[in-house]
Amino acid sequence: LKPSDYIKRQVRFTPLTSCDSIQPTFGQLPEDLLVFSSDFPHLEGRADAVALCEAQLTGVSEHARAQFFGGSIAALMGL
Repeated sequence: LKPSDYIKRQVRFTPLTSCDSIQPTFGQLPEDLLVFSSDFPHLEGRADAVALCEAQLTGVSEHARAQFFGGSIAALMGL
């Protein structure tokens, strides 16, 4: 396989939302490779991670939101 095919098949990316804006990431990666993560209760995680992400996803398609909040990881896990 090409390296890009391995990435599509086996890798997902999650932005560290407590430190960086997630909006530029959506423009740099295919939406099916992005997944939500909070790492709460660690210091870099946030209890309000979902609300923080929702606020940053204005202008993102409903499909991209669905992929980010579960669709991408479900596909990776075969669910």
